[in-house]
Amino acid sequence: MSQEPIKCLIFKAGHEEYGIPIDKISSIERTQGLTISAYPNREPHVLGFSTIRNRIIPVVDMCSTFNLDTENSIEATRLIIVKVQEKEIGLSVEKASEFLDVSPESIQHPRVMGTENAQYIQGVTKFEQRLIILLDIERLLENTVNLEELKAMIAALTEEQESIETE
Repeated sequence: MSQEPIKCLIFKAGHEEYGIPIDKISSIERTQGLTISAYPNREPHVLGFSTIRNRIIPVVDMCSTFNLDTENSIEATRLIIVKVQEKEIGLSVEKASEFLDVSPESIQHPRVMGTENAQYIQGVTKFEQRLIILLDIERLLENTVNLEELKAMIAALTEEQESIETE
């Protein structure tokens, strides 16, 4: 019995390619001209907040999340907006390259996935000689970002923005 393919957005962070199921993605934005406001005492991989289409969105640097070196500046990157626990979070990546249909039969589950530090990896698939790491983005962000703190900051900043707009 064949299963339906999983449609994924493929993005690049460092020298690796990753895939996120498209049902987790709200939009893909260019970062050129985008202002990201940092705030004190944030986790090192959280770049800060940005306003996109009048919504306040926290931005997480995926290279930093994976402890990878980055080759491009923020102007050369994309922001993948994902929805996690009813909140939108921007993922800063070097390149969002394509959408692929991933066959469930092509997904392999390496031994490393059983370790606590790699539970966010759903599997690895091969596409045209490329290895693509499929992510459980919700689990990754739950493990690497203080989601409750981000949600509280989004609520506070949104409230402040709305009060400024009504003045």
